[in-house]
Amino acid sequence: MTEKLFILGLGAQRAGTTWLHQQLNRCDAVDMGFTKEYNALVNPKASLRGQWRRHRRRQEQLNASFGSARRFSHEEFLALPTEQKQLLMRVRHHHYLDYFDHLVADNPTIHATGDISPYYAQLHADRLRHIRRQLRRRGFTVKLIFLLRDPVDRIQSQLRLIRREGHVPELSRIADPDRALAVHYRSARCERHSRYEHTLAAIEAAFPANDVLVEFHERLFQQHSHTRLARFLNLKLPPPELTKKINAAPGPQFRDTNLLRAIAHHYAPTYTACRERFGDQVEQLWPYARLV
Repeated sequence: MTEKLFILGLGAQRAGTTWLHQQLNRCDAVDMGFTKEYNALVNPKASLRGQWRRHRRRQEQLNASFGSARRFSHEEFLALPTEQKQLLMRVRHHHYLDYFDHLVADNPTIHATGDISPYYAQLHADRLRHIRRQLRRRGFTVKLIFLLRDPVDRIQSQLRLIRREGHVPELSRIADPDRALAVHYRSARCERHSRYEHTLAAIEAAFPANDVLVEFHERLFQQHSHTRLARFLNLKLPPPELTKKINAAPGPQFRDTNLLRAIAHHYAPTYTACRERFGDQVEQLWPYARLV
């Protein structure tokens, strides 16, 4: 029997996850489903009150979207628009598991599927263990991929995209890019995608090392990285599109070198945690690591 493979991608945001998703989907044995980021997995609320509030909010979302909180068969689920499918995956987790199970079971040529959502970099170890356990019960081998990028570079890229697309009006209204960067890098929005040490610790507590691939954005678009990916997943991937750029975020350059140095120092624990795990590669690949 051919192994069923589930590829769980945790990000990082602005580190090449969209390119990775497209390269995986080019493989005949892979079907990543109706979207790249399902964003269906969340950490449980710590308190009973928090759990109850989340339950009530989800019921309200179901009522607002469907007019009721009724149950859906798998066939009905598949016919729904993308946003409604994602809502059901978050609220009724069996839809998430059923969907990927059917993707593989219903097509004999498909052996691998997955979900690459940078939002999942925030998941705690207990939550990662839980989803791994649920997928393994469905017969999947679960492989986890986490892409890293120099935090200072990642933060600049994230801010360019935010300002270009107007996601955060208070940042888009600041005319000076350096001033916007000074506001952004300390924000909770930025921290949760840049503190790799928390994600790495959760991964290490939840997954065996041989089921984890950590790769650097700075060398992702190279043949040897693609070969390593194919070997890790045990898939015959097509030749990579190494020059293809996806979701690039060109824009004004940030010129305040003192600010960039301050950002590197702010994320010094992140650089240290990565040095401890990956050694000299960090200094070689991440220019801002040399400032800390």
